[in-house]
Amino acid sequence: YSTFFGGLSCFILSRKKSQPDLISRGSFLMTEVESWSHQCQWNYENKLLLLKAERSYSLGDIPVAEALYQLSINSAREHKFIHEEALAYELFGNFKMENGQSSIGKKHLDTACELYKKWGAYRKVESMTKSTSAELARSSPSSV
Repeated sequence: YSTFFGGLSCFILSRKKSQPDLISRGSFLMTEVESWSHQCQWNYENKLLLLKAERSYSLGDIPVAEALYQLSINSAREHKFIHEEALAYELFGNFKMENGQSSIGKKHLDTACELYKKWGAYRKVESMTKSTSAELARSSPSSV
């Protein structure tokens, strides 16, 4: 999992910290997951698709990223990886929130919370609920 999460972290940090050099590190880690996907597609397809979505987002290819997030969600669901489906919904929700679609983003984040809850990750749900509420408060227009 360190390769998978390392790749995700590189792509996310490349955007959040404006460090484009992290994209190449994330891409390197993604090639590792891709090689594993050729050996065991069942276990790695959704992970590879999610890494590709995050890389596309980091490179500014919004339509491709959007399609890849959805494919990752579908693959995780099909292969019964509820925690990875939750993660894909969470990252897709963040993507939507960051791209001006907060109502759709909130729906995806709510779905992620429900899946995490179903998986038994109650602290994750608590953390996400707090951060989503704070993000929505920041993004809503002031009533002053």
